[in-house]
Amino acid sequence: MKTIVIYKSKTGFTEKYAKWKLKIKKQLTPDEKGMLSSYDRPVDFTRKKNIDGIITYVNPV
Repeated sequence: MKTIVIYKSKTGFTEKYAKWKLKIKKQLTPDEKGMLSSYDRPVDFTRKKNIDGIITYVNPV
């Protein structure tokens, strides 16, 4: 099984190439389906309560 590594590029070429490679596959794994759907509907998994301590440390009151 090949692993696709996606890097953020300024031109978007890498994202378009990875999306294209996934679309041409006949059978996708659940992970690949999730990656493909994330291009159209981005999801933020950041929990704000987990980063409050970091923000407090960086921005002293």
